Amino acid sequence: MKQGDLGKSFRVVWAAGAVSAVGDWLHNAAVMILAYSLTGSGLAVAGVILSSSLPPVFIAPAVSPILERRSKRAAMVVLDLWRAMLALCFLAIGTSRRVPLVYPLNFLLCLAAGIYNPAKTAYVKAVVPGDRLLNANSLLQAAAGVSMALGIGLSIPLMLTLGYRALFALNSVSFLISAILLLSTEPDVPPEQVPTPAAGMATRFGCARDMKEGLLYLAGRTDLRTVTVTFAAWNACSGACLSLLPSTTSVVFRGSFEAIGLAYISWAAGAALGAWSAKKPGIAGRDDPQWAGAAAAGAVLLLAVTLVRRFELACLMFLLVSAADSLITVISKAYVMKHIPYALISRGQAAFNASAHVGLMAGSLLAGMANDVYGVRAAVVSTAAAMLAVAAWRAHAAAR
Repeated sequence: MKQGDLGKSFRVVWAAGAVSAVGDWLHNAAVMILAYSLTGSGLAVAGVILSSSLPPVFIAPAVSPILERRSKRAAMVVLDLWRAMLALCFLAIGTSRRVPLVYPLNFLLCLAAGIYNPAKTAYVKAVVPGDRLLNANSLLQAAAGVSMALGIGLSIPLMLTLGYRALFALNSVSFLISAILLLSTEPDVPPEQVPTPAAGMATRFGCARDMKEGLLYLAGRTDLRTVTVTFAAWNACSGACLSLLPSTTSVVFRGSFEAIGLAYISWAAGAALGAWSAKKPGIAGRDDPQWAGAAAAGAVLLLAVTLVRRFELACLMFLLVSAADSLITVISKAYVMKHIPYALISRGQAAFNASAHVGLMAGSLLAGMANDVYGVRAAVVSTAAAMLAVAAWRAHAAAR
């Protein structure tokens, strides 16, 4: 392998993830825009986010011990086929009366993702040298952002011309393509060669013990504890932003169905921009000033959304806030991925992701309630204030 080369298997996993992520965001755009368009409620959008976030919290810890003893590549292929079938079930949602079906179906689809993502993380760590994991994580995050922008960008014209059912069908096709691509990757560490977990980590105690051990490992190191807690708090702010995006566009700027889609495209483009802007020097340090600076900048930009009068400027603000969010995600995940031992990568990563998703769910739910009770402007200002508080917290932790 040449210096700087991440290997064929990583490139294939990267491409497979990008393809399926485009399908994911075609699906997500259709679900969130339809939920808000049919109900006009911020809580409806929060419900979609909650149904997407619950599985990684409860499912990933249960399967992480199993993944540590089995082929990650095989698991990813099976899960892609599973998700392809589940995506087709959304074709049954044809009227507003069937909107409640979105939540359990979305839960089941994301349940598979809650298993798939820890498998992909462990597979990447197995096939990519340790000194290149930061670059690999940055490329994965950038691909996610580009796929998000492309998927949402295509969703609006496709919904207007072909209907939302076409988006659900294309999502199913994307999973099939991903599964075919993954079959060309090299096998990861055979089950019998995977390092045995340390004493006290035995999988026989069940997923609750595995989650506890993962959390204890993160909490046992000051640096990992700081990264985990502050990232969970930041993710609450990120979830609030996603929950408020449709109502901000609709109420503050009186935007149409297409304008809501444009706002999501701006957010997706920012995610790609933030990932690509992440530089290797300094990212490995938990006290990197980029983290607190990006959080503070995101807070100021979000607050500015309520002050500008032109929707085009608001979209630029959305883009920059998302870029800050993506940069923070790259910094946090890269540090955690690098400093968790291979024998504990699935459990440690699952615990880290679970804490982040708890923050995402809490933030989206609180923002949806604030939007419906106090109005969207008050909800946006409160979210910006919370971002500033997280930035100050992170800066203080880094200074100690």
